[in-house]
Amino acid sequence: MFHLYDDQGYGQCRHFLKSWRSPDSPQGKLLHISVAWLQFCAGVDWSILGNPQIPLTHHLESKWLKSLHEYLCSIDANLEIHNPYTPQPQRVNDKAIMSVVVQARKTNGPNAGKALFGPKDIKHINCCRMYLNVVFLSDVCNAAGDTIDPAMYSGDFDNTMSKCNHHRVNQAKPGATAWAAWQRALNLFCTTARLRKRLKPPHQLTDWLHPINNLKCQCPVVYDPGIDNNITDFVYCQAPQGWTKHACLYTDYDNILPWRLSIPYHQRLPHVILLSDP
Repeated sequence: MFHLYDDQGYGQCRHFLKSWRSPDSPQGKLLHISVAWLQFCAGVDWSILGNPQIPLTHHLESKWLKSLHEYLCSIDANLEIHNPYTPQPQRVNDKAIMSVVVQARKTNGPNAGKALFGPKDIKHINCCRMYLNVVFLSDVCNAAGDTIDPAMYSGDFDNTMSKCNHHRVNQAKPGATAWAAWQRALNLFCTTARLRKRLKPPHQLTDWLHPINNLKCQCPVVYDPGIDNNITDFVYCQAPQGWTKHACLYTDYDNILPWRLSIPYHQRLPHVILLSDP
């Protein structure tokens, strides 16, 4: 004899699998859209139904799928589904910000081992993340992969910062309390020195994992090192009418300078993306 809660949870699992396996039906299409959206709202790099043991209910904006997630967690079960719409890292050493936040624990004092961020803080952090439309650490870092973009840290957009093309979110700008929690979250990746926005060595990002046209993070300046030593290197600057191409005088990654006839695009010119070799 089933407990009523188990009877409800079993019915949810059965209905989910039935609709998920019929992706061309109206119910299946709606379910796939809902799971993709909820996965983005969660901001983690694992399947929310494939690993429900880590609590995410503080910031999941759903009722039915949230209830299913809680039931799977209560019985220590999971649903393995194809194409769970988990986000893919953009660079080597890349990490989903919310994955680190929800698993962060205090290390000192009598509360050692307890969650570092409370439910309200997690919700505030996620609101800031969705306002900025970011998921991974690479979305908030400079292209060199060693420093967090000050505009992403403070939440103040400007024309020189990178733009991310994840799902479009209608999220109002959070208040000062939320941004304080967001900055505490980003400080987990940063050094404790004077320049807190510089990443710790274990979190510094290196090679890009995708071609530039497949990246979620779009930088306003792109550096092309050329195919061989006989071809001049170029810097591509994004303008309202498209990309403008400028020849480089030097090829050193940390000292990229445009040719004397080129016009510098902005002061963050050294922080650019290296194009993959063709």
